[in-house]
Amino acid sequence: RGQVSGILFVAHGCSHSNTDWFIECDGCIGLPEERAIVDIGLEFGLLVVAISSTNRRSKCWQTEIDVEPVGKILKTLSDRYHLESKPIVAFGASSGGAFVSEIATPIQLKFGISVSAFISQIAAAADDEMAKCRVYITMDRDERTRVIAEHLVANGLSRGIETRHLQLPPVPITKDFFTRIPEINLNVSSRMATALQNAEFLDENNYLRMNPRRSEWRDVLTAVLSPEELNEDTLQADLSAISEVMNVAHGEHEMTRDGVREALEFCLG
Repeated sequence: RGQVSGILFVAHGCSHSNTDWFIECDGCIGLPEERAIVDIGLEFGLLVVAISSTNRRSKCWQTEIDVEPVGKILKTLSDRYHLESKPIVAFGASSGGAFVSEIATPIQLKFGISVSAFISQIAAAADDEMAKCRVYITMDRDERTRVIAEHLVANGLSRGIETRHLQLPPVPITKDFFTRIPEINLNVSSRMATALQNAEFLDENNYLRMNPRRSEWRDVLTAVLSPEELNEDTLQADLSAISEVMNVAHGEHEMTRDGVREALEFCLG
């Protein structure tokens, strides 16, 4: 989409893969939050790079194993596109969020390239010394991660490092909420929200009453909408667009586009 201003490496969470981020490739499922994050990166002129973790059983990241292939790929792309003077930003959620907060030093020492910033979402595990800008994005229902993030941010700021904590509240399921999924139009989104409200899954302010990972919301939606209207969504955890945005609405532990633009603006100016 024009001149490349840097690299955005994006790291999935456990039970996920690099196929989550795109739709125009073999095996890709293009989950909505990941696709939106890619679009945000492209708006900043960044070359967006999605890599899968080595462990294909748990699909979680292990720094001592995964830093080598990730570093090699970032070094190759930096050299190929002459981006040596451009920033490399690492974004990850959950296991990926912990991973990106630990890789700046080993990648610098082994490959001679600088991961200048990291954005750690729904994870607060480390604050690699060589990352000059750090952003932690937490969800309000996850008190433990919020407390750790606040400690890491205070520690970074006390040393004069650009560090920020972004907190995300739960998201109300209003009539247009499900249009976060590009394939779902406003009419279908409105019917989905109404069905959840009628079944008392939402409170008076349209917030979810229960964690969708432990509720029967799938039965509610499939009772009133056809598979075609639901875009043939499997509704299966970790593979479903609708399941993903339901977890975003709950606001405890899920990949989300929310906060990513603000984080990139903070680190890239």
